[in-house]
Amino acid sequence: MRRIALLCFTLSLGAHAASFDCTKASSVSEKLICTTPALSQADEQLAKVYREAKTASGDSREFRQMTKENWTLREQCQTAACLSDWYRRSQQKYQMLTTAPPTACPDEGTEVTMTGKLLRITYPGPPNYESVEQGDEAEVYWVLQADKPVCADDAANWGDQAQMQLLVQAGMYKTHRHLIGQRVRINGSLLFAETGHHHTPMMIGVGKLEAE
Repeated sequence: MRRIALLCFTLSLGAHAASFDCTKASSVSEKLICTTPALSQADEQLAKVYREAKTASGDSREFRQMTKENWTLREQCQTAACLSDWYRRSQQKYQMLTTAPPTACPDEGTEVTMTGKLLRITYPGPPNYESVEQGDEAEVYWVLQADKPVCADDAANWGDQAQMQLLVQAGMYKTHRHLIGQRVRINGSLLFAETGHHHTPMMIGVGKLEAE
């Protein structure tokens, strides 16, 4: 009786060990998964990643086809070692679908529309561009404190830029000065700093400036 009870207990565990009902396992691979604890655990882990990948892909036709082909490969396995390798590769496949590709940083000259706060900042100018208090000329520029920083791969490893000096048409300093300290929307092109008068690594050549 003890042996029968132990056998029933083992079968009960096996029935819930994988992501599918082990009492209905029919193929060699399914039976191996249900009777090998490491494979059973790998199956549960893969099921979670699969669900995430299905959501990320929108359950597209391509996703379903990939899954069908992948399942066919699993059914060809006749050993635990083969299945272990299959789970490892499958996990990698589905994880790639749940990871968004990195967004490329925009190039110089890229047209952008950005929002943020318009600031008026005084920077140190010539001769040393270091300190107004120590005798450098004061240079006053408008700057956008951007809501979303812009990355700059090509700007000497400057990283994401939240503050960007604005290159505006001369008349805007008068017609748009009421926007200083306010939230604005800017249309223009990205520029990289080239001279000492450029006080932020990335700048915007402003085409349009308006209140948001």
